[in-house]
Amino acid sequence: MLCFIALFLFCRGSATRPSSDTHVAIHSGALLRNRYRLQDLLETSRGGESSPGIFGSEPPEIGADRAQLEMIGHVAKGSFGDVWRAVDQKRNNREVAVKIFYEKKPHLRYLTWSDAPEGSSLHQLLMSNVKECNTIKSITLQPLSRKLGAERICRCFEEHVTDAAADPEREPLFLVQEMCGQGLDRYIRERSKPVDLAMTKEYAIQLVEGLIFLQNLQPPIIHHDLKPENMAVDEKGLKFIDWGEMVIATPENEAQRPCPQSRTDVFAPPEGIGGNICFQMPSHSYDIYAAGLIILELLCPNLNHNDWTVTGADVRDPESRISPVPVELVKERCPELQEQADADSLIVIMKGMLHPEPARRPHPEEVLQQLLHDATEVTFYDNGLACFAGMKVKYNSVTHGTTENAIVTKCRTTTLDLAFPSFRVMKEDAALDRVVFTDWEEDEPLEMS
Repeated sequence: MLCFIALFLFCRGSATRPSSDTHVAIHSGALLRNRYRLQDLLETSRGGESSPGIFGSEPPEIGADRAQLEMIGHVAKGSFGDVWRAVDQKRNNREVAVKIFYEKKPHLRYLTWSDAPEGSSLHQLLMSNVKECNTIKSITLQPLSRKLGAERICRCFEEHVTDAAADPEREPLFLVQEMCGQGLDRYIRERSKPVDLAMTKEYAIQLVEGLIFLQNLQPPIIHHDLKPENMAVDEKGLKFIDWGEMVIATPENEAQRPCPQSRTDVFAPPEGIGGNICFQMPSHSYDIYAAGLIILELLCPNLNHNDWTVTGADVRDPESRISPVPVELVKERCPELQEQADADSLIVIMKGMLHPEPARRPHPEEVLQQLLHDATEVTFYDNGLACFAGMKVKYNSVTHGTTENAIVTKCRTTTLDLAFPSFRVMKEDAALDRVVFTDWEEDEPLEMS
């Protein structure tokens, strides 16, 4: 969400109207609510697309029509507001982002309280943004903000929408947010080298930490629209942004048909495509799937949603998703990852996150533990299956006539060493063709062959 230009407020009426009837001017150096000094424009939205301003440009003449400004380029998608860099003069000039709301029709202009009467669609949209800000503000307050992953939430400090009723004709409506950096989608497009394995793993850890924080809330929160455009990165790391589609993970919301919240279908899990339902329990399953796709793009930027979508299919159709997602394409599209153990371990982790069945997707705490472990030695077979020590499999035992739960202790080309938790015994050189690569629950009973 970074780029720079100065902007101003569209002033209603002619120059002969009393100053008390004109909007507060919005431009570089303007002071809002006697507290927030605007510096430069970071992001603007026009016609549903975000655009940065022109670097080094002079502030436009105050009073000029906002729609006449020239906007170029693209940083991160947004709508309904311009985001400015500002300093909070009441908090030691802390740098903040100020999102100022505007209206597109009948012409572009910044909004005041009188522009959005109660019951109007504009009022409803504004109140939705206020609710989003207040939710994020409340969950990032102490002592919650000391918990793991809280720093991965881009904070909203204040809403200055409802207080504008005191001066309904003049005061612009805006939110005060944390400065969280540029969109992750821009980082993926513009990074200096095609694959940065160390940074990918670090961002994967930070992404999963954010999900742990959300899942540890009671009830848990589902972001519901995770994608590179809704993640921001700067020198402090990765943060979640754009909470407009978040879902509280309650049984009542799980049962909603259809889901009132929107989603981006190409990053939604199979059960969420099309919006028939909001999510399926367990509550972590929705966002952990989207996180797996984000990590996939980070690991190999030559992959994108076209690689996990049926060619020519409507992305809103659940049948459009290639399942399972062809994670093995990573080494084909990014050959520099060949023979890198860290890449192999990430591929295995993503396979779990992208499991077609929600109940089989790992909790983010489990994923974090996998990411923090040393690189896992992975053996890949010709059929695309991956084998690594510690993975759960099923073994078809000729001796016992059963299918037994087992844990791999060593992978070889044609055989494996297995441990059987139920019997506390080991088996060396188990034939590969008798092993089924599938997960199992701790208390799952044995199956008769």
